[in-house]
Amino acid sequence: MSNLKLSFPDIPARAVAVTVSEAFDEDETIYNSISGPRYTRSWLQATSASNLLIDFALGAGVTSSSDHLIIAHADQWLDHPTYGDVTDISVFSDSLSDYSTAATIYNDASPDPTDLLGPDSEDYIATWSAATARRYWRLFVSKPNTTFLAHSKIYLGTFYDPGIDCSRYTIDYIDRPPYLSRADAGTIIIGRRERPRYRFTIAWDGVSDALITTFSDSVLKIQHKHKGVFLYSTAVNEILDGHRLVHCDMTSARITGGGVADWNRLECTFEEYSG
Repeated sequence: MSNLKLSFPDIPARAVAVTVSEAFDEDETIYNSISGPRYTRSWLQATSASNLLIDFALGAGVTSSSDHLIIAHADQWLDHPTYGDVTDISVFSDSLSDYSTAATIYNDASPDPTDLLGPDSEDYIATWSAATARRYWRLFVSKPNTTFLAHSKIYLGTFYDPGIDCSRYTIDYIDRPPYLSRADAGTIIIGRRERPRYRFTIAWDGVSDALITTFSDSVLKIQHKHKGVFLYSTAVNEILDGHRLVHCDMTSARITGGGVADWNRLECTFEEYSG
């Protein structure tokens, strides 16, 4: 196990069907949870019920395990002055599409905004031991009845773990770019960040052939359609400038073989997302 792992859209991005129990805004649909920049949102309509189910169905014969859930911009779930707070976040999985034999993978009956992570304390993360691989996955959210609910991204699946600690890293502070956000009333706001964004360049020396293949087939492959990764520090937070979780765009990735079996260098550059 390494002291830095990568999260990517995984199950939501690989799902052949995504269904929801409540209607989302036609311009800011549930699919914004899977792809697109961080500033995009998925907004529930005002008439939504108190319980929300988001179901991800993988293809026929396809199963997946999971070991974590990340909700980007969960601050809008857990600390909203107008719409109230989410009171339960749970993950279920099943081999049947009706979830009649569902297993509870994770349950948080009292999510707390003080537990949110990230440079601006906006993101929710839950981790657990690797779950049994199944085809159907469900995110359950309980909230005050008939209220809006908005978030940015849902990452559910298995971390990419390079298997070794990083060999070296650099941290740069880059521009304060303009950003777009949407006010509660629907108005688009143009602003500028109060602090610079991060750029992390991280290298791992000695990654095995199998784990390089996993990186290429999972993290790297999915970036062409569903960009974005979360960097998650499990022990040495200095790698992320004291943070445990940072949402980034992976702007480059280089794999260099060492000329011998099971020795590869993986070097990636990540730039923190705005919004």
